[in-house]
Amino acid sequence: MVDTPSIPQLLRETRLQRGLDIDSLAYRACVSKNHLIDLEAGIGRSFHSVEYCRKAIMMVAHELDIEDQVAALWREADWGGAVAKTRPIGLEASSSGLLPVSELSKEAKQRWWLLTAIVASGLIAWLALGRLDVQPPESTGTAPSPAKGLAGAEPQGSAATLASAPPPASSFRDDVDRAMSEWARLWRERNAAAYAGFYSSEFPGIAQHLGVRRQRMGEASFIRVTLSELSLRETGPGEITARFRQAYAADKYESNDLKEIVWKQTPSGPKIIAERLVN
Repeated sequence: MVDTPSIPQLLRETRLQRGLDIDSLAYRACVSKNHLIDLEAGIGRSFHSVEYCRKAIMMVAHELDIEDQVAALWREADWGGAVAKTRPIGLEASSSGLLPVSELSKEAKQRWWLLTAIVASGLIAWLALGRLDVQPPESTGTAPSPAKGLAGAEPQGSAATLASAPPPASSFRDDVDRAMSEWARLWRERNAAAYAGFYSSEFPGIAQHLGVRRQRMGEASFIRVTLSELSLRETGPGEITARFRQAYAADKYESNDLKEIVWKQTPSGPKIIAERLVN
């Protein structure tokens, strides 16, 4: 009599049969690597609820085309004891607490860089105001030349400086907000070519990621993507992270997940450099 495999065994054996490594399957299934490692080990320490654990399992099963087998083997009791019931005190108070552990040091460095830049900008502005407060020398009876400014520079030079100033940060935020709507629309319309244009070459595993999306768009008779609870925050110079809830539905699959997309400012507009599920 052949023993019935467990879900962790089934996931691992099927992955190996398909010739996929952990990183490849994680990208294709849109599940973080640490989650996938836990699932194949039969533990749930990286999940905050049994429901989220089951959702991640089904996303991997969907990618491996073994959803029916996994659904038949699923028993909540097998995973309930393995999933953490509590989270460290104060974790919910920090938005970065919901990011994968591997991203925390990066975001901390980015915030420190941003804080340093703000302090430096404030110091430069303070010094500039101090120069403007200096009293002019006593009049010698000679009227100043109308062609000169306060510091003796030509007015045209000042206008050129203002014209070359970078656009305010709010414009990039608006661009990202519009890009999020367009990204979801192209996904719904299954326009794979235009959809791929939103991704940067810096995106890890870009070829595999877009290959999977292109395949699903081609196979589906319909795709529904609805975004809600969108929030944007600056996570570095020329970088904004969008956090949102994504409701997805296609012929054979539905999901409702909290996600993050990291957008980078480029000369050709915002580009995606990272995309991940959030616990």
